[in-house]
Amino acid sequence: MDDGITFTGSKNKNIRYYTMPKNPNLVNDFENDTKQDNIWEEESFGKMKKMMSMINKVKSGFCDLVLNDDENLEKLKAENFDLGISELFESCGFGVFKKLGLKKYITTFGSSVFPSSASLLGIKLHPSYLPGLMSTSTDDMSFFERIANFVFYFVENWWIKSMFTNGVQKVVQKQFPDFIMDDAIADSAFYFVNSDEHVDYPQPITHKIIYMAGLNKIQAQPLEKKYTDIFDSAKKGVIFFSFGSVVQSSFMKAEMKTAFLEAFSEFPEINFLWKYEIDEHEIAKGYKNVFTGKWLPQNDILGL
Repeated sequence: MDDGITFTGSKNKNIRYYTMPKNPNLVNDFENDTKQDNIWEEESFGKMKKMMSMINKVKSGFCDLVLNDDENLEKLKAENFDLGISELFESCGFGVFKKLGLKKYITTFGSSVFPSSASLLGIKLHPSYLPGLMSTSTDDMSFFERIANFVFYFVENWWIKSMFTNGVQKVVQKQFPDFIMDDAIADSAFYFVNSDEHVDYPQPITHKIIYMAGLNKIQAQPLEKKYTDIFDSAKKGVIFFSFGSVVQSSFMKAEMKTAFLEAFSEFPEINFLWKYEIDEHEIAKGYKNVFTGKWLPQNDILGL
């Protein structure tokens, strides 16, 4: 999505990377910048359906390339791996495991446990008190909210499969007709989730589900003076405001940016650090308690 990213995040010399050249014909116009306007559009069924179709096309097309990359697959086979790890949203990994004959593997998920994935592990659904992935309710629901949550469970299952697994399953089935994605996920030795069980909603789990929030936490380093000055000048603290590296604030609609800035100005005793990708916009000009930067040392700021 972003050709400017050339570093994977690890410098461990024992880690080897197997790559293939980018295929520009896979999906045209899929760079990160070209899709930012869509992200900030108002939510609608049409937007969701369009996004589902695009992501399904990208993932299934990419998986087809990967499963036919015989050169790298042979190198992977030669490694004789004991264990495989694949992210649920990158479900082609299960097809790679099948291709390599790797039977022991772990599924990971970058968020908390959600109902449609938990059900694959033999956990019963509990829509009466456990909000679904698409629900706007908490675990304290009225009768009608429970009914809506029950319906959303089915919508969620359809959404996840349509976007992330159905297309990939069809690609894998070209080589392995008996492959069923749900069965592959259910056969995982463990299911790692990026959540803390003490702050997540209480729910039944099995021995397969492992909470691993904070696994990648590294020691915070001292902040540069320009950041410590921001902290020192705040009477009631600092709020770090970021949408991550994929969703970019600079593409946000002007009225939305103004709404945030006006909201921040209502709290003059709090300083706001906003990860904003284009310094030249100078959006914080005139707002004394708002500070922006295209890159901010998030780990060091949060670890202060």
